[in-house]
Amino acid sequence: CATIANQFVNGGVDLIMANATAALQACSNATSTIPVVGTSVTSFAAALDIELDANGCTGINVTGTNDLAPLDQQAQIIADLFPDVKQVGILYCSAEVNSVYQAEHIAAYLDDLNIKHKDFSFSDSNDLQAVTNNCVSECDVIYVPTDNVVSSNQSIIDAVARPAGVPIICGEESQCTGCGLASLSIDFYDIGYRAGEQAYDILVNGKNPAEMPVEDPQSLTRIYNPQIASDLGITLGDDYQAIEQAIEPNQKMVYIQRSRGYSLRPSLLIEDIEKIAAIAKKKAPNCIVMVDNCYGEFVQTEEPTSRGADLMAGSLIKNPGGGIAPTGGYIAGRKDLVESCAYRLTTPGTGREIGATLGNNRELFLGAFHAPHVT
Repeated sequence: CATIANQFVNGGVDLIMANATAALQACSNATSTIPVVGTSVTSFAAALDIELDANGCTGINVTGTNDLAPLDQQAQIIADLFPDVKQVGILYCSAEVNSVYQAEHIAAYLDDLNIKHKDFSFSDSNDLQAVTNNCVSECDVIYVPTDNVVSSNQSIIDAVARPAGVPIICGEESQCTGCGLASLSIDFYDIGYRAGEQAYDILVNGKNPAEMPVEDPQSLTRIYNPQIASDLGITLGDDYQAIEQAIEPNQKMVYIQRSRGYSLRPSLLIEDIEKIAAIAKKKAPNCIVMVDNCYGEFVQTEEPTSRGADLMAGSLIKNPGGGIAPTGGYIAGRKDLVESCAYRLTTPGTGREIGATLGNNRELFLGAFHAPHVT
């Protein structure tokens, strides 16, 4: 990181984007004048050994977005899932400043919840298995923060904790793929995108990074690993209450993504969509329930519009194209809404009566005919 950072400085770049703590530290050490925008950093204050001001600004040539999901809410997940927990083991790498920061702060939140806890730190991956063994022997729940060593060695932790029946609550989404039961996860795409907007403000709008607050993640999602839950015999709740709380009475639209996409959650069944649609209509009777139905077509005997969705859309190069359609998409649902979409996509008054088919009508109809049989 230091070599690359120095190359940027020597090359006279206008701004440096730094992804993760090590890169941010290297870039900050390399220059005090070139703006540095960081992202995927748990604590800018801990990483740079500085104090942020009351507005969250660094006061130096650095700003960005952090990747820390609220630790108080992560502690609350432990309390919610395991109300009878006896002791939580906080398992982390002591060589990572961000991990130490998280361990100290979640300990304080666990204290607020009257949950007993104990630190189990390791200096590198060579110590990890032995320390994890000690942890599971003394604790009935483990918490692991956003930690690079943990993320790189999840199989070691899982091989000890899962056979011992000890669940792990983790600091970020990717850890739920290997060892974690649950996490309150951020969206790394969102914080990266926001960091790009900050860079634009500096380069184009002339903003001073020293006066730009380091921003927290805005999108938080509870992530679960259903396989680990099953292996441990744990029944997980759902987030329907959180959905209801998020919907405002004047909500114009509730947008549902049916497939898992790039996240780690299970895809939604038609029954899940029906529940969400019912909640939406109860809280906001005039809202439109829109479903991104990509990869959802023909996987069950009903589609979202038969279970409360007003509108759904998908791609013809996926399920409904049957592997034959070379391009295209569809919109289906309430007549007035489909008509409005058609007017928006083409021109008012002509709507769906015109539009480019690129000479593919035969393949589109063949694909639609075969799709239910091959999906």
